[in-house]
Amino acid sequence: MNVGEMKQRIIIEKKTETTDGVGGFTAVWSTHVTVFARVESVSGNERKFAGRLQEEITHVITCRSKSVLNTTAEMRVSFQNRLFQIKSVFRKNELSEWTTILAVEGVGT
Repeated sequence: MNVGEMKQRIIIEKKTETTDGVGGFTAVWSTHVTVFARVESVSGNERKFAGRLQEEITHVITCRSKSVLNTTAEMRVSFQNRLFQIKSVFRKNELSEWTTILAVEGVGT
């Protein structure tokens, strides 16, 4: 893979819980990092959940390792007004210049 394939700008967001003033918490999402990446749709399926048909689209997002340091599965990806729940973040090895993010689109985060 080369850097020229990283054409899509993504935002990795982290969640912070703040008190809502009545004893509960509200999730607030803020930008962790904005980077260029390659976003690929790799599979999709449909399943029935609670009597409803639910689509699940799985994506592989590849970006430079240095640009996404400290990214975790508790974060999410925002891309073209779409949200992706991060399932896994990994590199082939510690020397790899690429990080792969496995994500699911359209799942509540």
